[in-house]
Amino acid sequence: MLRGVPPNQPAYSFEKVKVLHSELRPRPLGTVVPQHTKALLERASTFIMKSPGELRMDGPCHINPYRDPVLRKSSKEFITFMVRLANQGLVSFRDHIKETVGLFCVKKKTPEWVRLILDARLGWSWALYFAQQAVSHIACGRVERPLTEVRDKTPAPDISQQPCVGVYVTVDNIATLGLELTDVKKTALQVEQFSREASIPLTWSTQETKRVFQTVGMVIDFDEKQIIRNKPSRLWRAFLAGREILRHGRIAVKVLERWLGHMTAIFMIAPRGLSCFFHIQKFIGENRDRRAF
Repeated sequence: MLRGVPPNQPAYSFEKVKVLHSELRPRPLGTVVPQHTKALLERASTFIMKSPGELRMDGPCHINPYRDPVLRKSSKEFITFMVRLANQGLVSFRDHIKETVGLFCVKKKTPEWVRLILDARLGWSWALYFAQQAVSHIACGRVERPLTEVRDKTPAPDISQQPCVGVYVTVDNIATLGLELTDVKKTALQVEQFSREASIPLTWSTQETKRVFQTVGMVIDFDEKQIIRNKPSRLWRAFLAGREILRHGRIAVKVLERWLGHMTAIFMIAPRGLSCFFHIQKFIGENRDRRAF
């Protein structure tokens, strides 16, 4: 859970949280995910939820979740906020507290809106997984394991075989990749139709096709170079973080593990490079709760 106050944190404002003003029709998650993901939901108590014994092994959590000061200090604001979420079908109620989560806002690229954050780390990885599965399934027309999808650990679609257009989804970001303008636009229209059929709002950040564009941490270049590469800012941050680790000399192994996670993401476009981290990964596995020299 978040410790302290988030940096550059904007205050909560009812007018600036977009989800409170959108027209939504939430769907049960099981109706918008592929069959292999639905099977996990049906056995959530086995695959997702921790048993009482596992929770006891984790021990008590002494971190207090951070809540935005406006919502924490004003019961009127908090009640208005929760009622609106309930009216949108985004929350339900229970007769006792199961877990306490953090609630605050962060800046978005568009200054007229802020992004609402629910800080519930224990379920974050599963939430991210299900979001990715749902959006991918919808964007690809609910076809099980579509061959046109650009997805980690699967063969990339051959977009040179026209009219093949790849559909690239990163959680809630969608891009269509192809060599012919008409094919790309046609696929984008299909994605829009699939989203409408699923009652999922879709807004394109740009209506124009681009030969070079940036996605999450990546630059995809269809111009003269025709390559995919990491954003320079991403590489510099990882490099400078590595230098800072070396400068300190002695750090918590969990800090090293976090840095290695970023490096793993960077090397996903060239997985063979991950072999240079073999001994670091082994060291982290053996010393996760210790400090490193």
